[in-house]
Amino acid sequence: MKNKIIILITILISLPFMVVRADMGAPQIIEYSAYVSNTSGADYYNTDLQVEGHLQYQEKMTITFETNVDGKLYGMFILGRNDYYILLTDIANEKDSYSPTSDELNKSDKVDGIVLNDDVNLYKGPSYSYAKGVNIPKNTIMTVYYFSNVEDQMWFYVSYNNTFGWVNIENAAVAFKKNVGIMFIADTLVYKNYNNVKAFRLGSADVDSRTSGIIKQGTVLASYYETDEATRELYVSFGGITGFVGYYGDVAYAQIFNIKVTSATTMYSEPFTDSTKVGTLSSSTKVASTFSYTPYKMGSSWYYVTYNNVSGWISDECDDGGCKFEAEYVSPNADINVTPEETTTTTTQATTIVTNDSTTNDSITISTKELIYLCIGAGIIISLTAIVTLVLVNKRKKNKTESI
Repeated sequence: MKNKIIILITILISLPFMVVRADMGAPQIIEYSAYVSNTSGADYYNTDLQVEGHLQYQEKMTITFETNVDGKLYGMFILGRNDYYILLTDIANEKDSYSPTSDELNKSDKVDGIVLNDDVNLYKGPSYSYAKGVNIPKNTIMTVYYFSNVEDQMWFYVSYNNTFGWVNIENAAVAFKKNVGIMFIADTLVYKNYNNVKAFRLGSADVDSRTSGIIKQGTVLASYYETDEATRELYVSFGGITGFVGYYGDVAYAQIFNIKVTSATTMYSEPFTDSTKVGTLSSSTKVASTFSYTPYKMGSSWYYVTYNNVSGWISDECDDGGCKFEAEYVSPNADINVTPEETTTTTTQATTIVTNDSTTNDSITISTKELIYLCIGAGIIISLTAIVTLVLVNKRKKNKTESI
């Protein structure tokens, strides 16, 4: 009896791990075998890029690293005990192409990315020594299946127009998709090109040739693409308007924070102290935010909350008397009402979210996460039922034996 219960408990504990696979990083794969392809041979250089010697035509080496110096691409190899560099234009890769194994692909999560630069080439392997494939146009959205990262070199294994190949982040400047909702807290100019300082300013100027349009206040999107830390901008698309806005611009993020009020806090209609006051949270009040907003230059953070059927923004700004509440991050907020693209109606206040018409869609959909939770819940119920049944049967047998 005890053994059966132990087995059932083991199954119960293991169930979540049977349906959820851990994320695993991709290995480094830049190293490759090459030979001198220049019929006149090739000079090789020391770490100061001074000529150290000469290799003959078809002489072989193993390239362990690649780097770009003043627009010239070099490969590093070991000769004796020392590191040397050779121009990639003087060598050829012994392989025509390289693709990750199925096991490597299974261990790497897929993510959507968007190419931000012009003239991005798809290579047949994760190195400039491989042959070039097709050219990928700017603003192309593609799927990244795998990556290789060695110091300052990062290559992505991607799919473009049903063709697989590799792009280098240095040339592609890829922005990656973030499945986190955002809300525009003001009418926001969307710029055609990234790395635009004006994209960080609130209340931007008029539409001009640099912009693709304005996304209205109160618009809620389900996701966005984010550039690297240097530019930190968002690529967004809504109602035919596509382009870039500042990470710390007119955008609030769908994030859940548990908030405990320690001193009476004013609720505002917008995340600005000069907007309309809509209510007050008294001391000891506990609420959860659905959106958070941090202005450019890292000012006070704002949280969008609903209390007693009143919605508004509260600020975590502190003064000599201390802070008015404590905010603890919980998770991204998946329960948001995304603005439908076909609607042209906009709100006059940032706190109002345009909602979908629930009467037009009676179908029920279940996400993958919800399905996993249902499976785990069903497994728990079945296991507990089996345990209770075995306990009752055993007790009944024991009572029967005692009565005899």
